[in-house]
Amino acid sequence: MKKVLAIALSVIMIFSFTSVYAFSVKEAYKEFKSIHPEFVDSLIKEGIEEKTIISFMSDVYDYVVEVDSYTPITKQNFEENAMSAVMDVSSREKYYKLQDTLLILYPEAIKLAVTQGKVAPEFQPLVNTIKRIYFGEDNPGGGSSGGGGGGGSSEEDDQDDEEIKPEDNEPTTPPVHEISFTDIDSSHWAYTSVSYLASNFILNGYLDGTFKPENNITRAEFAKIIVSATDTFDSNAVSSFKDVSSDDWYYYYVSTAYNKGYITGYPDGSFRPNDKITRADICTIVNRVLKASPSKNPEAFKDDSEIPSYAKDSVYALSEKGIVNGFSNGTFAPKTYATRAQTAKIIYAAFFEK
Repeated sequence: MKKVLAIALSVIMIFSFTSVYAFSVKEAYKEFKSIHPEFVDSLIKEGIEEKTIISFMSDVYDYVVEVDSYTPITKQNFEENAMSAVMDVSSREKYYKLQDTLLILYPEAIKLAVTQGKVAPEFQPLVNTIKRIYFGEDNPGGGSSGGGGGGGSSEEDDQDDEEIKPEDNEPTTPPVHEISFTDIDSSHWAYTSVSYLASNFILNGYLDGTFKPENNITRAEFAKIIVSATDTFDSNAVSSFKDVSSDDWYYYYVSTAYNKGYITGYPDGSFRPNDKITRADICTIVNRVLKASPSKNPEAFKDDSEIPSYAKDSVYALSEKGIVNGFSNGTFAPKTYATRAQTAKIIYAAFFEK
């Protein structure tokens, strides 16, 4: 589902804790662990190493500080900016396992966050406490240090705090906001599709603010996309592909997609997760969900002979529905690797376009 949003609600305040403790990210982690040991222990018991948590804290801290350098972070915009930091950093492959673990550990809390836009009771103390700490209020470290939006406390800051109404100190749930990228604007043919999928955390962008629409998609990445788009993620799913390990970030996505019948492996027992996925294979997988059938005599593409037999019905069924398109020269290019923009367009048209 929109898992990064859910994770942000539970983790965003944890890791922005580092904004105050600029002297040491490790010390910030140590302090947080001493206050909320049950949360940290739950992650460790699921195989998340402390160095991973500390690394994530460091990366989010760096991002927040960078944003604060050109757009001052205030109490009013804190959630929005921290949300952006968590979304971007969470899109890094090395943190996928952390994301999956939180989804497994706190399914009901995450469901509440996503479906009702509320912070679950499990996370409310974190939100209240860490937001105060970020802005140098009741700092358990004995005074504020520089860095991020926390900054050093001054007489002027104290005067500003007095003018803030009580309700302004209450944490608010960060909204799901439209995501924009530096390399795609509203004139791009896939803009609507990309913006929608990114805003709903189905297909992420990159930390540098780009989407890289012409990059290709791997089979593992598409497994994640199809599972996220269909909201079918199963944290108990298992599979036995010889080249997919339970330690891989994509294990549960591949396993879910396999158990749902969306994907299949190869005769040798492999899945080849890092291979790029073709346009024909994307059509096949999408149509295993839609189960659409083409007309008896569909208008054939000029390169019909190049479309694999297993994919023909799917290609023509999706083409007739307007979910996929051929090229101006009358071909479909079934063996061409799908781009990120093409993938976004197909997924949006298949599952979300009204």
